[in-house]
Amino acid sequence: MDVQKIKIILAPVFEKLRDKIAAAYLFGSVSRDETNPASDIDIAVLLYGKYPDPGDDVRFALYADCCRVLKRNDVDIVLLNKAKNLFLLDEIVRNGVVVFEGNAGLREEFESRTLHDSIEFKQHRLKVMGF
Repeated sequence: MDVQKIKIILAPVFEKLRDKIAAAYLFGSVSRDETNPASDIDIAVLLYGKYPDPGDDVRFALYADCCRVLKRNDVDIVLLNKAKNLFLLDEIVRNGVVVFEGNAGLREEFESRTLHDSIEFKQHRLKVMGF
């Protein structure tokens, strides 16, 4: 299944949660068009605001709805608000495909902050390693 088809299929799911989701990305093998029979579908979402435990209810609702409309249960949901792995965040921002945008400004701010943090971390790591 290609990115555009997935984007169309998922559109009603994101619209339903529009008040909670600022942006959504496809990433991983699907976004690179490198799928194989064992490939899952990786979706990253940026939520509005800060929740006491950011988005667990949103994540479960999103997971259930995505599995239902895609007719498969191998969907992985990453909440960008909770993710701490800079390598993963950098990969999503650089190579992911935006499939829903509820707030362009918030998405751009997240991307800028992520890229800045990632570059800073990589430079610090090189310095610590003596390069």
